[in-house]
Amino acid sequence: MLRRFAAVLLMALVTGSGWASSNYQDWWWDPAQSGMGWNVAHQGDVLAIAWFHYDATGKASFLTLAGTLDGETLTGNLIRSSGPLPGPGFDPAAVANVPVGTATLEFTSSNSAVFTYSYDGLSGTVNLQRFGFAEDDFSGTMAYSATGTLTGCADPDDDGAYRESGLITASHSRDVLTLTLTIDGDNATCTYTAALSAEGSLHQAEGSFSCNDGENGTIELRDIRSTEDYLMMEFTGIDSGVSDTCVATGHLIAVRP
Repeated sequence: MLRRFAAVLLMALVTGSGWASSNYQDWWWDPAQSGMGWNVAHQGDVLAIAWFHYDATGKASFLTLAGTLDGETLTGNLIRSSGPLPGPGFDPAAVANVPVGTATLEFTSSNSAVFTYSYDGLSGTVNLQRFGFAEDDFSGTMAYSATGTLTGCADPDDDGAYRESGLITASHSRDVLTLTLTIDGDNATCTYTAALSAEGSLHQAEGSFSCNDGENGTIELRDIRSTEDYLMMEFTGIDSGVSDTCVATGHLIAVRP
């Protein structure tokens, strides 16, 4: 059953609150313009962005942009800040924040965005993607709870929302993620093997799964994010096994012990 597929794909305990469609927090850059970049902080539906680049004299500079997302787009003032040197006697009142232009950041996918700017008589557009500089560790055995929706099942009674929990064990090499799932109340064991690709602090993966009861199919894992406490991702899977055929979509957050 693809229900057990859905559970293994991601690891952890999903809260009852909603799942954000995308979280854009990361370093972003244009590989063709290496040497400048964007640090995007994302909390709730609010973004705070620092764009580090160079001024007309070639010296390091930065502008900031902050505000609430409207759909997948943020538009606001570009702010240039100045202030005292760090250290004893630093006076926050001496910090000045001056609007010098405007910018729009539009996310076209979880790993692509378009930054349009106008300031100090300059204007332009930059295509951005997430910037990665370290390898995440997905390994471990964790408790999970997966939630999602089943559609297109051979038995229409299987269509609909579901929630599952259990234990999942993850291991990975540089570019292959392997997951083994044991579902609460189910004696079946399923193994998922997927090819990993990095997109900044996020990963994507595609592969297949098989279970000891004859179920098997394909999987797509999206926006996989690993932290010290959690492993989170979204998924789409197609079960083409012996007992049913379903398409599962959903998400999971795994809790590390």
